[in-house]
Amino acid sequence: MKYEDISNPFELYRFMKHNIKYGFVSNINNEVYTRDKLQNDELYEKLLLETYYLQNEEELLKSGYGLCYDQTLFANSWLKSHNYETFLFFEHLHNHLFIVYKENYKYYVFERTFKTHNGITEFDSLNDAVTYFKCIDALENNTFPSNIKVSKARDIEYHMGFNEILNANKKKEKVLKLANN
Repeated sequence: MKYEDISNPFELYRFMKHNIKYGFVSNINNEVYTRDKLQNDELYEKLLLETYYLQNEEELLKSGYGLCYDQTLFANSWLKSHNYETFLFFEHLHNHLFIVYKENYKYYVFERTFKTHNGITEFDSLNDAVTYFKCIDALENNTFPSNIKVSKARDIEYHMGFNEILNANKKKEKVLKLANN
């Protein structure tokens, strides 16, 4: 399927699953880096912090690699251009960006980079969607959902570096107060 032929979020998910892998492009040498390729977590983290940049949609389609920031904003762009209401959230434990979209009075977590929980999951409320994400993250980290802090994502722009994204979303941190928090 071509990107131009995508007609719904499930087709978008499948397209992304087959065409965009987890990794990042360096702003120094335009090289793609993945943990598997480097086989050195310390070097990967160093390169990530020093050379990552947030790709726009065209760059992501061309490289075929992106972190949660790249992939979530890619999905957000498509969803918004097809008249879906979207909500971007920043999870502070892993510095993870995720998206929820609304369709026909239902809310859907659209997750492409949280490896064990990839997919689209339906909920009756935005609160339920975010609480679900907090619960799966808590299970992964052997902690309580109340220890997982989530806030509305803000001030993220294309070509920002990793630390710029973190700083934009950690300053004046407004953690969501949910019923199940």
